[in-house]
Amino acid sequence: MARVGSVTVFRAIRRNAPTTNLFHTHYLNPASIEHFESQADRAHAATGEPGIRREMLAARWLTARLRGRSPQQPWRIVSLVRDPVARTISAFFRHFPYAFPTLGARFLDDPLHVPRLLELFRDECEFEHEFALNWFDREVRDVFGIDVYATPFPWASGCATYIGDRCDLLVMRLEDLEQVGAAALQEFLGLRDVTLTIANSTDREPYAESYRRFLAELRPTREYLDRVYESRLARHFYSTDERARFRARWSPSSDG
Repeated sequence: MARVGSVTVFRAIRRNAPTTNLFHTHYLNPASIEHFESQADRAHAATGEPGIRREMLAARWLTARLRGRSPQQPWRIVSLVRDPVARTISAFFRHFPYAFPTLGARFLDDPLHVPRLLELFRDECEFEHEFALNWFDREVRDVFGIDVYATPFPWASGCATYIGDRCDLLVMRLEDLEQVGAAALQEFLGLRDVTLTIANSTDREPYAESYRRFLAELRPTREYLDRVYESRLARHFYSTDERARFRARWSPSSDG
């Protein structure tokens, strides 16, 4: 799932096991690939920027490989999950040039555009709002046959493993990555001395100031927060108290 710390994990594994066949993608379901390819086509038509198409080619290649005969050894998959509102905001900014190509990436860099960004997030971002909530069904269950919802998630440990016919899966919560990530990766992949260095920090992005102002001015409706935090994904991966803390961060009532 994009914007959940996957680059941090990918780089940690690559540093520790440089000769391993290692792939990084956010979607393997053909419907997801088709959607993002259409976004890339629109962005290319508007700006000439083809960047995301490389990822589409990699996803299609890997999907074709997965449709082949069963591997002699199961695939090992590492995935993460994150507070779905925080993830959606981060994805909205990162994917903005593809979702809104006529405005383009530089639109984000000017904090004076934050009111318009808030409008777009509220009114024209439905796909991004829903993307994470159904991700484990669409990209894991439908592709690999593992249903993460079939067993309770251990909130106290912040990670869980799932054994399937074609793959083994490790799921970690981004909120717990610093505390449990290295040990979980070592055990799951048989590695030693894994270190995690945070990658893709928003503070280093050209839109960092716009992002900070966006967070300060965002006022999600109660209906939106109910929809997100009462979703199956949120209730499965986060306890009632944890979801209440997430809500308090975004709720207008937190202004006092």
